[in-house]
Amino acid sequence: MSRLVPVVLLLVVAFPATCALADDIVIENLLERISALRGGEVSAEDCHDQFEKRDVSNGAELFYGYGVCGWAEQDYEATLLLVMGQVRAVTDMELLEPATEVDQQAAALLWGYIFYYFGGLGPDSVYLDPAMHERLVREYEGWVPVVNPDYDPGWGFASFPDPSVYLGKIEHEKARRARTMKLQAILQADRDYRAAHVEFLWLQQQNPHGFVAGTSDYDRSVELQRTMSEISQRLKEQHAEELGYGQ
Repeated sequence: MSRLVPVVLLLVVAFPATCALADDIVIENLLERISALRGGEVSAEDCHDQFEKRDVSNGAELFYGYGVCGWAEQDYEATLLLVMGQVRAVTDMELLEPATEVDQQAAALLWGYIFYYFGGLGPDSVYLDPAMHERLVREYEGWVPVVNPDYDPGWGFASFPDPSVYLGKIEHEKARRARTMKLQAILQADRDYRAAHVEFLWLQQQNPHGFVAGTSDYDRSVELQRTMSEISQRLKEQHAEELGYGQ
């Protein structure tokens, strides 16, 4: 189950495997609920059920859906739920100010989850397939989450902003992330970048606890990251107009 390795490797030791789909997803139990999926079968139908709720789900619920679809090996849906979760969560954290210290802790926890577990772009497969990637971006850009007075971001907040303000922030975050997704497809199509990327992922698998300074793997990882960064910057400049940078 390689698609969720970065998340799962960090959770396997922490939580027991019970393999049960959950309905009671909150920020505080998100990692435990995703870890519990590893104990058995998760079906494409389970993924479909999560995907159908994408318009009304909050950030934590969308990340849980990403976990379900990842385990079900539904890369397309997993990627969409991941990036939608990022947009929903970032919008909520910026516009829905926590009402109490406890609420603040919940929002901060979600931010930490994005930083450590859910900040990526999803499986490489959707960026290597031009037709799939085009469909993915089109569906992502057309996504408009439901806004209603009963919406719960995962913490208490004083008041909901004007819907136009909320949806404006959603569109801003969508556009920003869409540029990164489009750049990722360009990078994965570049032979030199792809080779460096695959080798770097292999090195990460050989060093699950991180690279140790002074080792050959550490030195090679630094070299590969430098190569990928240089290629990324070059391709970003070459495709700046296509990607919408500077607009």
